[in-house]
Amino acid sequence: MISVLQGTVEDRTSDSLVIMTDGGIGFLVSVPASLAASAPANGKRMRLMTHMAVREDAVQLYGFEDAQQKDLFLKLVAISGVGPKAAMSILSTLSVQELLAAVATNDAKSITRAPGVGKKIAERIILELRGKMDSFIAGTQAAVQVAAVSAGNAQSEAVQALMSLGYTGAEAMTAIAKVDDGKAKTEELILRALRMLDQA
Repeated sequence: MISVLQGTVEDRTSDSLVIMTDGGIGFLVSVPASLAASAPANGKRMRLMTHMAVREDAVQLYGFEDAQQKDLFLKLVAISGVGPKAAMSILSTLSVQELLAAVATNDAKSITRAPGVGKKIAERIILELRGKMDSFIAGTQAAVQVAAVSAGNAQSEAVQALMSLGYTGAEAMTAIAKVDDGKAKTEELILRALRMLDQA
């Protein structure tokens, strides 16, 4: 299995790169659109974390900016109804931090911004990923704070408010996720979360 690929950028499309290795082999790698856009210019070197999917009719190589993005991809494709195409669409539309914030705050709407991802799939992603996000959240608190501000919905604004009061990103997002009924406004979410956190 190919888990890391390093070489020279030979060519690109909106969702793929051709990486020419030092051995003279060019690998076609499917990547998130954001990575294709930000990759070094043709002729420059780069390193990708990769996942090789072997099927009866094809062998496909997927590339990622770092191990965290790759791990999220693998977690997404393990969910029933989410194939590699949908997982790549999500990672092309949302940064790792934005996806973490969406999962932690029940924000299915943000996930449905990804082409080909409907509400039911988004809700399933949130349900199945929430318990697996702790390690990610703990390591990306500051970035999640930025994502919460940019998202601008009630859940994200409430997370931001709790973090400004000194709670960690993980504490804030977990609390909001537990008290959110999908109808409460920002102020009510903050009050509910504070009551719960005070009782902890």
